[in-house]
Amino acid sequence: MMNGMSEFLKKHFEKEVAIFGNGVSGKAVAHFLNFLGVAYVIYDQKDGKEGEEINKAFSEESCLRHSLVIFSPGFSLEHDWLKLAKEKGCCCLGELDFGGLFWKGKIIAITGTNGKSTLTKFLAEAFHKIGMQAIACGNIGDPLCAQYRYFKDEDRIAVCEVSSFQAEGLCYFSPDVVLWTNFDEDHLDRYQKLEDYFEAKWNLVKQLKSDHLFVTKSVKEFGERQGYCFPKETVFIDVNSFEKTGLNVGIFSNMPQLENYLLALSYWNRAGYDGEVLKETALSFTSLRYRLERVACIKGKVFWNDGKGTNFLATQEALKRFGHKVFWIGGGKSKGGNLEGFVEKINPYIKKAFLMGQTAPELARICEGYGIRAGVYHSLEDAVEAAFNDELVDEIKDIVFSPGFASFDMYANAEERGFFFEKKVLELKRDQNNLEMALAY
Repeated sequence: MMNGMSEFLKKHFEKEVAIFGNGVSGKAVAHFLNFLGVAYVIYDQKDGKEGEEINKAFSEESCLRHSLVIFSPGFSLEHDWLKLAKEKGCCCLGELDFGGLFWKGKIIAITGTNGKSTLTKFLAEAFHKIGMQAIACGNIGDPLCAQYRYFKDEDRIAVCEVSSFQAEGLCYFSPDVVLWTNFDEDHLDRYQKLEDYFEAKWNLVKQLKSDHLFVTKSVKEFGERQGYCFPKETVFIDVNSFEKTGLNVGIFSNMPQLENYLLALSYWNRAGYDGEVLKETALSFTSLRYRLERVACIKGKVFWNDGKGTNFLATQEALKRFGHKVFWIGGGKSKGGNLEGFVEKINPYIKKAFLMGQTAPELARICEGYGIRAGVYHSLEDAVEAAFNDELVDEIKDIVFSPGFASFDMYANAEERGFFFEKKVLELKRDQNNLEMALAY
């Protein structure tokens, strides 16, 4: 791979490469550089595992060691380290941008506020069923740089989930197609206003090699209000304009995933692929973990795990699907945004709220203002226990965990939070079964 490398990269590889971040993306970059035989230094303010060499400070002196900095999505473009590196003449690339310099195959980029991971996995599976080589990568948890063994494979398709954090600074990652699932309030702890969040995602559109852009109604409406000009060949998806899909079962049979299926279908038809294969894939498709999963039924109450619901729209859509009021377990680390507006939207679906995390006290205050009884709990486990034993539990059918906020105040990530919810519910089920067995004797 070194033989085909541009002079641009060869020049930068004469010095050690600086990697900002020792998480999933940073480690993927490190493994790729090892494969290339290029030296690197990892910088991260957090401690590494035993045996890892991590530099916890980046200074002007550090800049002299490096010509190229590759940073993880968690590093905002306004991060002090990045600003210093650029000021001192370093070339700074995000992990996705760096991988994009090497990828030779087709790239289908998927972005949006919600539904990105599901659509990424779904399209990759559909490609496999028509005999095409495809990988689901990017923000879904498997970075593009981790696919380095496939970088020269021109027949392989990268179905790449792209977050706003990854999109905002792109220069070299150039997708052939962009599918934009939806747009709503999120990440306002990183962006000063909603328009900045949209602009970050719009940078991905700027990188398109062609006019092959597919967007939903919410993206179109917000973009046009802000004066954005969509490419002339853009396909706009409106659920009401489609005939019946024939998807009466499965996760794509209802909103919001129905809209994502129609987005995929529009691209699929335009590309000339077999529509029946896409439909068959949709009918057999298994959702990602912690996406409104049914965990257990205990004493007639069904516990649902929507632990990946980390923003307002995701939680609103999850609660709406039940068609009746539920016990809601939510809360977490704030990402900014209008809390009162959020509670107003979910108010019709909630019988009582069981809240935890950084946002719990303020959420409880707002809930009470809307006539929603709410409790604040020290831990997720306490909130689950309280919901199960609440005096109003006989008036509801479902107990829904859909946080609506980030997990980082209490957990390493949303997956870990979802795991501990499931663990607690299964413990409750086991205890209830043991109690029933004891009473039977």
